[in-house]
Amino acid sequence: MGLVGTIPPKIGNLSSLVLLDMNDNSFHGPLPPSIFNMSNLEVLSLRNNTLSSILPLDLCIHNLVRLKILHISYNEMYGEIPSSLEQCSKLEFLSLYNNKFDGFVPRELGNLTKLQTLNIGANKLTGTIPKEIGRLPNFERLSMSGNDFSGSLPREIGNLTTMYGLFIHSNELSGPIPSTIVNQSGLLNLGLYANNFNGEIPPTIFNLRSLKILYISDNNLEGTIPDCIGNLSTSLSILNLSGNKLTGHIPSTFPKGCSLESINLNGNKLEGTLPRTLFNCLGLQGIDIGGICTISGLADSSSAVIMAGVGSVVEGRLEGRNGAVTVGRIAAVLLLDVVEFLADISRFFKVEAHIERIGSLWLLDTLTTIDLSSNRFSGSIPPSLGNLNSLRFLHLSHNTLGGHIPLSLAGMSLLESLDLSSNNLDGGIPSGLSNLTFLAKLNLSMNNLLLLSQQLYYLGSNTNCSSSRLSASPMLLKLL
Repeated sequence: MGLVGTIPPKIGNLSSLVLLDMNDNSFHGPLPPSIFNMSNLEVLSLRNNTLSSILPLDLCIHNLVRLKILHISYNEMYGEIPSSLEQCSKLEFLSLYNNKFDGFVPRELGNLTKLQTLNIGANKLTGTIPKEIGRLPNFERLSMSGNDFSGSLPREIGNLTTMYGLFIHSNELSGPIPSTIVNQSGLLNLGLYANNFNGEIPPTIFNLRSLKILYISDNNLEGTIPDCIGNLSTSLSILNLSGNKLTGHIPSTFPKGCSLESINLNGNKLEGTLPRTLFNCLGLQGIDIGGICTISGLADSSSAVIMAGVGSVVEGRLEGRNGAVTVGRIAAVLLLDVVEFLADISRFFKVEAHIERIGSLWLLDTLTTIDLSSNRFSGSIPPSLGNLNSLRFLHLSHNTLGGHIPLSLAGMSLLESLDLSSNNLDGGIPSGLSNLTFLAKLNLSMNNLLLLSQQLYYLGSNTNCSSSRLSASPMLLKLL
C-alpha cells in the first residue's frame, strides 16, 4: 500500500472495528485521540509510517479493553510510555520499536499477565530495567536493545521460563550477568552485547540446551571460558564472546555433532592452542581469534590440516610459537600447525600425506585462497604450492620470506592474484608467470629480485608494475 497524509479523526467512529492495520504507508502527523476510543478493537497496527505524537496518558483506561496487539514500531512517536497500559489487561503483543520514546519503563507493565512480546528497543529510554517484568508468566520475547538503560540486569529475568528471545544489547547495563538465566529451557537467542557487564560468564548459560545464538561480546567479562560450553555446541550456531577480557585456554569440549557455524573470540587475552575438537564442528564457517588472542594453532598436531569444509573462513592473527597467521576468503580453511612454525614455511604446505590420513584429501581441490600476509613467516616458498591447481589468490606479502620464487607457481593456471611483496626474495622472476592468462594482479615489489631485460617482455601486461617504476642498478632491480 502507498497511502499518504494524516489519519482522519473520524476513524474513531468505527466503533465495531476489531482490526485496524495501516502498516507500511506514508502517514504522518499525530495519532488522532479518537483512535484509542474503539471499544471493540483487538489489533492496532501502524508500523512503518512517520507518525509523530505522544501516546495518551490515559491510554486503556476508558476503552481498548479488548486490545491484544499494539504495534507502532518504525515511526517518530515520542514522550513517555504510559503506565496506564496496564489497564489493557488482554494485551499480548506490544511493540514500540524504533521511535523516540524517552523516560523510564513503567513498572506497571509487569501487571500485563497475558503479555508475550515486549519490544521497546531503539528508543531513548533511560533508567533501570524494572524487575516487575519478571512477573509475566507467559512471556516469550523481550527486546530492550539500543536504549540508555543502566544499572544491573534484574535477577527476576530468570523467572521468565517460557522466553525464547532476550535482546538487551547496546545499553549501559553493568554488574554481573545473572546466574538465574538458566530456567529458560526454550531460549533460542541471547543478546547481551555492547554493555558494561563484568565478572565471569555464568556457567549456567551453557545449560540452555536450545540456545542457537549467544552474543555477549563487547563487555568487560573476565575469567575463563567455561568448559561446559560443550553442552551448547550441538544446538548453538553462533558464539560471539569477542571484545572482553577473557583469559586462559579455549575449551576442548566440542563434541561430535557440534553445530557451530561461527565462533568469534576476537579481542580477548586467550592463549594456548586451538582445540582439535573443533574438527567436530563440520558446518563451521568462521573463526575469529584476532586482536590480542595468543593462540598457537591446533593442539597436539605436528602437521598442516584442512578443516571445516567448503565456505569456511579463519580470520585474525594466531600468534605465539606457531607464528601469526591470517587466513581469509578461502573455500576450505587451512589451519597450520607444525614444529618450528616460523623456522621453515615450506613445512606448512607438506599437507598431502597428513590430509590423506584424515580422509579429507578431496578438500584440497576446493582451496581457492591462501592469505598469510602481514605476519612473521620466514623460510622459502615451497615449490609444492604449485600443486594447488584450484588456487586463485596467493598472498604472502609483508613477511620475511627468502630464496627464489618457485618455478612451479607458473603452473597454477587459475591464479588471478599473486602478491609476494615486502619480503626478502631474490633471484630471477620466473618467465612462466607470463603464461598465467587469468592473472590480473602481480605484486613483487619490495624484494631483491633480478630482472633480466627479456623478462620485461615476458611479464608484459601480466604485471601492474610498469618499467617506469623500476629502480636500482641495471643488473639488480627491484619491482616497486
